[in-house]
Amino acid sequence: MATCGTCGGSGSITVSSICQMCSGTGEIIGYDDDGIEIMVNCSNCEYGMIYTEQACRTCGGTGTVY
Repeated sequence: MATCGTCGGSGSITVSSICQMCSGTGEIIGYDDDGIEIMVNCSNCEYGMIYTEQACRTCGGTGTVY
């Protein structure tokens, strides 16, 4: 068996997608205590991107290939 070249032997890959809540900007409109609109960091993402781990399709999550 050999180490999977796609995932480097970890068995998983990171997949990113643009956050739908902030449209990839990383900020949304919020309100301060006086009701004035302010820009705040989006709590749904990391700098406009959402990262998820998925099992590698090449090795099926095992980290090795034949």
